Amino acid sequence: MNTLNKNTKLLISFFAVIFLFSSCVKQEFDTPPIKEIPVGNILTIAQLKALYTGVNIKFVGDTSVYATVTMDDKNGNIYKNAYVQDGTGAIVLRTLSSGGVYEGDSVRIYLKGTVLSMYNGMLQLDSVDVDKNIIKQKTGVVIDPQVVGIPQINTTMQSKLVKLEGVQFADLELGKTYADKPNLTTQNRTLEDCFGNQIIVRTSGYASFAGDTVADGNGTLVAIVGEYNGTMQLYIRSKEEILLNGVRCGGGSFTTILEEDFSTVTLNSDVNINGWQTQATAGTKKWIGKEYTGNQYAEMSAYQSGEASNIAWLISPAINLTGYSFIKLNFDTQFSYWTHDAITVYISTDFDGSNLPAATWNEITDAYIATESDGYNNWIASGNAILSAYAGSTVYIAFKYEGSGTGNQTTTYRVDNFKVLGSN
Repeated sequence: MNTLNKNTKLLISFFAVIFLFSSCVKQEFDTPPIKEIPVGNILTIAQLKALYTGVNIKFVGDTSVYATVTMDDKNGNIYKNAYVQDGTGAIVLRTLSSGGVYEGDSVRIYLKGTVLSMYNGMLQLDSVDVDKNIIKQKTGVVIDPQVVGIPQINTTMQSKLVKLEGVQFADLELGKTYADKPNLTTQNRTLEDCFGNQIIVRTSGYASFAGDTVADGNGTLVAIVGEYNGTMQLYIRSKEEILLNGVRCGGGSFTTILEEDFSTVTLNSDVNINGWQTQATAGTKKWIGKEYTGNQYAEMSAYQSGEASNIAWLISPAINLTGYSFIKLNFDTQFSYWTHDAITVYISTDFDGSNLPAATWNEITDAYIATESDGYNNWIASGNAILSAYAGSTVYIAFKYEGSGTGNQTTTYRVDNFKVLGSN
């Protein structure tokens, strides 16, 4: 054998062994630097909100806010939003993408690149990038909702987690779903307490519970406070926080306090029966008795009055609400020859029975009155307007018609089947 060839083979074998050995040894690589997001100045949510003076603010420096997430968009009721709260207040985050931050997350919000702005009356922190602006500190943190009544909910409570007790969905909402699930359409439902105070519960058609029928009892509700152009509203976090399974306000038997079907009116004459009266404060036309297909009712129209302004009131007799804790009003309205919305309903506690202008009249806003979309000559129920706030008082209820015989505001309106009912 050639000695050179033998030595060469031995040398090659030696280096091969060295290579194999070295390749089995664990190699160490340089660790890439961890990107640190600076903390900078620290603000509370109250301090953050106080910076807004009507002009959008885009943050460019190093500033942070510590808070806890109280609502995320997992259940579909909100989208690319998250609500956060600390001990000083709450605010909504408008995120660039859905997900990534969840209820119970304790977070540091790095403000650089975000924008403090107003959207239809709701203060928000916009353009939040969850990857760049949110640094999680803990998970599973529980924030207890603030217990409030409907009258306490105002703009200062925007984005807060609240709990309402002794509330129920209004009678008109019963049998409906929280939203329009088939068409994925957001809808409003009216929530009320036992004193007639009301607030909107707004639910997205994408919410996991959108197609469920609204709870029909009285109880507690946990939600986030929102606002839209001055109207306060609530956003439900989950169906499990809708605990409305108790007896509804006025759930016992009702007593009829006052009832009038106008069956004894004198046709084509001013209404003047059973303590009911009519007064004109502009023009000469008043509410009169009318009849159609055997049914009699009160009617008012400015048609052919020849007067620039017609204002006529149909006023009930005195109604004593002493001895009742839950009180409701309902009636039917109908119109014909539509030109305009003509009537509103009022209540007074200081009317003396004759001096109409001297009294204080408060509008009853939760009674539905027939409008153009309801069609001609259809009797439309008002639903139950809650008058419990007037318990213990003596009141008068009045229908006010406003029109013009010369200004083409001449819709004919009719009222029938008036009832005030009370329960203990």
